Amino acid sequence: LAFAVHADDGSEGEMTFGAALGAALPAVGSRAEYLRGYQADGLVLPVASQDSAALAGLARAELLIVRAPPAPAAAPGDSADILPIT
Repeated sequence: LAFAVHADDGSEGEMTFGAALGAALPAVGSRAEYLRGYQADGLVLPVASQDSAALAGLARAELLIVRAPPAPAAAPGDSADILPIT
């Protein structure tokens, strides 16, 4: 899986990486979303359940898919910002 670093202005802070989505994602409303996800075959995918009590999804997660508001729906192959967590 290859990542492209996104650095807005060179300042310290949250550093995200770009990666291709392997699944469609719905549009984001007025709040940022951090979806638990994993990588497979060079793509990033959200875990099946994003529920806070879903421990299996949390255990599988390798990264967070960052969806800043307002973001339109995303299609497979679209680029997404991610934060590695493992």
